[in-house]
Amino acid sequence: MRSRRGAVGLAAALMLMVAACGDDADVITVDGAWARNSPLTSGAGAGYLQLTSSDDDTLLGITVDPSFARAGELHDVVMVESTDSTMAGSMDVGGGMMMVAVDEVPLPARVPVVLEPGHLHLMFVDLVAPLEIGDTFEVTLQFERAPDIVVEFEVREEAP
Repeated sequence: MRSRRGAVGLAAALMLMVAACGDDADVITVDGAWARNSPLTSGAGAGYLQLTSSDDDTLLGITVDPSFARAGELHDVVMVESTDSTMAGSMDVGGGMMMVAVDEVPLPARVPVVLEPGHLHLMFVDLVAPLEIGDTFEVTLQFERAPDIVVEFEVREEAP
């Protein structure tokens, strides 16, 4: 009987410790990571996914393996008055839309943030080789509060 009480007490103590640790930990959920295949002549690629954070957090940046691309950046596509592409770090995507680098992506608590074509997305700069359908690669997401997350992307022609 003694060992059973001890085991129950130990289990209860462990549950309290896990619950206490869980309250302070920001948990980021990643869904649907994919990258669009790139033409043979393209030196850049784009990645998409959905992020949901348990607490307010911010995606600060990404890192990529140098054997895959020179750099990874956060980008958005915004409406502009003019298609003047002289703005530093921008690219005219036509029709009054311009792709611009952003410093961060806010992640409000429990609100899915979708990075998708034509909007917020990840940019892979100076690809070592074109992104071909079926390829996979890893990207490390860096957050203000949550620990870094390594995400595997699959190259596809369109969203899963």
